[in-house]
Amino acid sequence: MFAAMHSALAVLLALADRECTGTGQLIEAPLIEAALQASAEQVVEASAYGNVLGCLGNRSPAASPQGLYQVAVDDRWLAVSIETDAQWANLQGLVDGLDGLDRHGDVDRIDEVLGAWSRGQAGRESEERLWQAGVPAAFCVHPNHSGGTAQHGFRGFLQWYEHPVTGSTPYFSYPFLVDGAHLALGGPAPTLGQHTDQVLESLGLDEAAIARLWEQGVTDDWPVGVPRP
Repeated sequence: MFAAMHSALAVLLALADRECTGTGQLIEAPLIEAALQASAEQVVEASAYGNVLGCLGNRSPAASPQGLYQVAVDDRWLAVSIETDAQWANLQGLVDGLDGLDRHGDVDRIDEVLGAWSRGQAGRESEERLWQAGVPAAFCVHPNHSGGTAQHGFRGFLQWYEHPVTGSTPYFSYPFLVDGAHLALGGPAPTLGQHTDQVLESLGLDEAAIARLWEQGVTDDWPVGVPRP
């Protein structure tokens, strides 16, 4: 994904330069070089300051306290990240038991207090309470539902299509707008073998040759080894 995005940007830059100079360019995007762009924090810390960042779990070198805290509902979590003393003061005013604790030195005790407090909260309501108090927080959304937020709905990010297997199904739009609108995706995801005949016809095979391939099991519309219902 990272290499593809970098490649797309590089191609656009090369095309723009070609319009100015009339000369084309060779574009290369090795996966490792693109991946390093996503891990720049570790590289910069090591090269500039000599700090080797280790595994911090849910904690952060720039925010304290920071963590995930389970709410009253099983396997539902609230994320909290405090970056300033003002935010810390706001959190102390909302959660009993934090007074007198140092937000950098008492992180284990803070986690205990916040964990006990969050287990008495009802999920999204606690997110709203923290936001209203000036505390950065977010209720963790299951990946299956990550595209269905109110913001996505407002921006028309989801495009709905009728799929022959899954029924009415939402699809994510491209992560950008063109002239103020999302580009139409063109339809639902194809089923296995849905366009096989069209592809073979485009390669010059006639109807009889295509039929033989189906009869011989060369082409099919069902996964190998999976019994048909």
